[in-house]
Amino acid sequence: MDSNLVDSIKSNYDSFYVEKWERNNWTVNHYLLYQDSTDNMLIYDSNRNIAAISISQNGIKKYIAEFYPNGQQKGPTFKKPPYSYDSLLLKYYHYNGRIKDIGYITKGFINIGEWKY
Repeated sequence: MDSNLVDSIKSNYDSFYVEKWERNNWTVNHYLLYQDSTDNMLIYDSNRNIAAISISQNGIKKYIAEFYPNGQQKGPTFKKPPYSYDSLLLKYYHYNGRIKDIGYITKGFINIGEWKY
């Protein structure tokens, strides 16, 4: 997990609010920047570990990353909306950091080619 990104989100915002996700007892901290309509979200699991980071601008996802409780990244980091890629190599990881799944997707998250599990 990029601790510099987390620190930057926590220290640079115009407004802040908390949203509770009852279905899994998670909490979402929204850090809003009004000048460019950005919603930086730090999503915490029930043990207060960061489970995901999501950054949206004008309602469009610009960055998405998911994490295990130990901080190990679960899958790819999207730095633009995932559906905007023509073809994208995805790697998903086990808790210990070893590759779990690998393969390509197209727009709409349709698997193409051979996936290795």
